[in-house]
Amino acid sequence: MIYDVLPVNNYLGNGSSTNFDFNFFIEDGTQLKVYHYNNNSLKTELVENVDYSVNEYKNENGSYITFPLDGSAYSILQPDEKISLELTLPILQDTQYNNSSLLNLKTLEYSLDYLTRLIQIFARKVELCVKVEEGSDNTPEELIETINNQSLSATNASISANSALASVQSIKEQVEQIEENIFENEDKFDLIDEHDASITSINSALLTKASVDFSNINTSAKSVISEFSVPDYANGIQGVNNYNIWKTVDKSVLVTAYVKNTGTIQSAGIKIKDTEGNLILSGSGNINSGYLVSFGNYSYVTGLVFENSISCIVPKGYSYLIEQGEGSPAFKGCVEYPLKGAN
Repeated sequence: MIYDVLPVNNYLGNGSSTNFDFNFFIEDGTQLKVYHYNNNSLKTELVENVDYSVNEYKNENGSYITFPLDGSAYSILQPDEKISLELTLPILQDTQYNNSSLLNLKTLEYSLDYLTRLIQIFARKVELCVKVEEGSDNTPEELIETINNQSLSATNASISANSALASVQSIKEQVEQIEENIFENEDKFDLIDEHDASITSINSALLTKASVDFSNINTSAKSVISEFSVPDYANGIQGVNNYNIWKTVDKSVLVTAYVKNTGTIQSAGIKIKDTEGNLILSGSGNINSGYLVSFGNYSYVTGLVFENSISCIVPKGYSYLIEQGEGSPAFKGCVEYPLKGAN
């Protein structure tokens, strides 16, 4: 008699178990195959009495094996490993029944049991196969082809995704390398002053382009842009400077100075220095040396009153000085008018 059992038993390791049951009938060791699956699912057939031993044969309820044996190349089964015990029988019927002999019921039962065990093996194999439903228009071959095509598509999609991920990683590494280079060469940026000629050339090209671009702007827009350079008379600041005092401005301004004298001779002027402290105009040998703007009056009429104002634009960061010249003209006031486009 053969019970309704699966002709296979599978076990995952736990790092301690060494006995593994099988619940099907075997006559000897040839009817049992034992397979080991490692953590990469690589399948290897184990050898009886080398890797494992069978506790008992010919028990209708099965038995168990002991694995591993001392001297085996395998260790105790781990959680990421598996062992499989499978019933294996040759496909044959070698019992002969003669017409003239008595029917041996024990031999007949053995033959039927053997056939039942074979059917159990094949039933298990069929269960593991890819099957199509009854009435399906697809053959098993067509179903397999569909599965293979879908698998290929999934594989290609995975390859594309991995390629995209690799590209992203490569770009990330390049950005990190650029950042590292910037930090390593930060002190070298101070050497840019050594390349004045190149910078001047680039600046000239930019100014030319700006001029061309400006010429393409319509009249209304030009009016708005030009308005930025007009002095903001409504917000002029009075009394901001006096004679012979250098002052640095924090924004571009129009400076206007007013002087008065009743003598026969008077002169005054405004000097400007750039951010490096260099005079915009230089010269020597007369009182007007270095003046960007100046004036002078002369008359033989005693008591004649002279009143004059002088103005010039001083760029942001530059310095200016109102200098008293001949005739000791009196300083009456100074006003700074910020340019509307100045910051």
